[in-house]
This record gives sequence, structure tokens and C-alpha cells, in this order.
Amino acid sequence: MCKRLGMVLAILLPLGLQAFDQKAVDKLLAGDKNLAGADFTNLPGSALPGGGTFTGVNFSGADFTGAYIPSRIFQSCNFSNAKFDRADLRGVHFKSSCNMVSASFAGAILGGTQFNSAKLNQASFTDVTCTPQSGPQFMQSDCQGLRLNGTNFNGAARFYNCDMTGVDFKSGNVRGISLESSRIASSQRSYLSTQSIRQFDTIVWVTPTLNIKPAAAEKAEKLKPVNKPVAPPK
Repeated sequence: MCKRLGMVLAILLPLGLQAFDQKAVDKLLAGDKNLAGADFTNLPGSALPGGGTFTGVNFSGADFTGAYIPSRIFQSCNFSNAKFDRADLRGVHFKSSCNMVSASFAGAILGGTQFNSAKLNQASFTDVTCTPQSGPQFMQSDCQGLRLNGTNFNGAARFYNCDMTGVDFKSGNVRGISLESSRIASSQRSYLSTQSIRQFDTIVWVTPTLNIKPAAAEKAEKLKPVNKPVAPPK
């Protein structure tokens, strides 16, 4: 079946668009769980079964640039350092703690995309533009250090109970988004209070604590005599 699908795609797709690795697609459809670094560039929607669910697959470092994979479900997958730049992810559901640390979604289409309990530390959502009717949903996800440079959520994004410490909200257009029960650095409070944030009163403001000893105390600690054990008398 996989071979027949590959032949059909080879006939139907213009050569200029068939940049993805068909062998990687065949391995995925055959149930292979190790697709680290696989090339899915410009993957067409017909390449994967509609509404398909993929569980426990290692996609770390994989390239989904320009891929068209709406309405698929990924459970407990590893997408660390993967690229979804300009990919169409409408209706895609990333669930059950997908690892998406340092993944890139630059310019991706995220209408109705759901991230449930995802690890999105240092992930890049730069230059993303949403329609006012449909934006991404981030539910109970680790979004520390999320990059939003040039992104316009058009008020449609929702972050519920997410850790968003380390996020610079001034770098993108976050006006009107929902930040319900999310943890955010108190240094962002003044700015966000001017952005018509939904559920603003439920935000948990976090003040970073630094465990730094005063210089004098640190110096005294270094000069403190060390009690060496005394040898017993002979």
C-alpha cells in the first residue's frame, strides 16, 4: 500500500514540490517510531491518512517546512528542534506531553491548532498571523521563553494554565488574547494591562528570586578558616 501511495504521489506532484523524503513517509506509515531528522518538506495532505493519529514517534530535528497536515493527531511525540516553518497545521492536535523544545513554527498557519500539556520551552512562533475567528490553543503547556517576534494573534490565541515566564510579550501583537491562570513574570504586568487581555485577573504573577550572596558575605565565606581534623596523640 505504501509503495502504491508513493507511486501515485510521484505522478501527481510537480517535481518542484516533491522535496519530502518518500522513504521517511513510508517508514512512518509502516509504524516506525524513529524518524529523527526526517525530511517532510512540502509534504502534501494526501501523503498521510486523513485524521490519522501518530503516537510515540521520535521526530526530533525533523523538517516539516511547508507541510500540509491539517487535522492530524500527535500523541507523546518528540518534536524537539523540529521545523514547522510555513506549515499548514490547522486543526492539528499535539497532545499527551509532546516534547517541542526549541521547535520552530515561523510563519505557520495555526488556526485551531491545539497544544495540550506540550513542552514548548524556547519554541519559536515568529511571524505567525492568525485570523480573528481561529487561533491556537495552548492548554497546561510549558511555554517558558516562547518567542513571539512579529507574531499577530489577532486576539484569537488562548493560553490556559501555561508557564509563560521568560516570554517577552512586547515582541508581538498579543492584544485581546486569553492568558487564563497562566504564570507570567511580574515585569510584564504593566504592559499587558494595556493590551485588553482576556482573563487578566486570573494571571499568576511571578517575581524571579535570585540566590546571590552580598559581596561582603561571599568574601567572608572564602576567608572562613577550615577546621582540619586533629590527629589523635600517639
